[in-house]
Amino acid sequence: MKKVFFLTALLSFNSFAGIQIISDLDDTIKITNSGDLVESVGYATVRKEVYAGIPQFLAGTRGYVNGLTVISSSPEVLKSKVIGLLEKHQIQHNDVILNSNFNRPDHMEYKTGAIKKVLDATTDQFILMGDDVGDDPEIYDNIIKEYPDRILASYIHIVKNRAVPASAIKYFTTYELALKEYDAGRLDEKVVREVATKVLSDDDDFESVFPEFAYCPTEVSEYGPLNNPKFHDENTMIVGALVWGCRYDRIDD
Repeated sequence: MKKVFFLTALLSFNSFAGIQIISDLDDTIKITNSGDLVESVGYATVRKEVYAGIPQFLAGTRGYVNGLTVISSSPEVLKSKVIGLLEKHQIQHNDVILNSNFNRPDHMEYKTGAIKKVLDATTDQFILMGDDVGDDPEIYDNIIKEYPDRILASYIHIVKNRAVPASAIKYFTTYELALKEYDAGRLDEKVVREVATKVLSDDDDFESVFPEFAYCPTEVSEYGPLNNPKFHDENTMIVGALVWGCRYDRIDD
């Protein structure tokens, strides 16, 4: 009888395993243009802008996420600036892991090792967030293959619009990211609307939604299926405003 009770308790514990987020920093949370070495240095040391809706989204996930770990290939000497950025935007985090050996030639190996170390320290499941500027899509794809039951989603922010593995769940704006988490049954409806409001309000300057270095979708179809009827009005307003901006704002430049 005791064995049955222990097994039942163990299964119950595993069924309520926690969730954590592992996120890249540059071009995922922070507006950086990490694909341009000269410009990214300036963004890393001076600018502290984040993508529209990211603080609201991450705050909203705290209802079901144990914590956020930021893992970046940026040099460890920038750690105080990264923490300052997160604190400025009230982004709560468990840890910030940066590259202690920035001269290491294989950043993919460093980042893979850092992620695996976090995964191996817990039985939690994970949501991965990254972008298509560097190797995040490929790194995350390999992690999914090695930890198939531990990764709930691999979200890739489309900045360069390059080809990515099929495991990547692509998004252009934080609104889409929030909607996908809602559709997965995790994020609260109220948070999706808060993110939508922030993305729409920041559309005037456009830079926190689609910085000038980022790929800018000019067709509604590029956003993929945003067909949740609960958010029909938000879908229509956001996609319409952003497509219009991509078609005309960039042409004027």
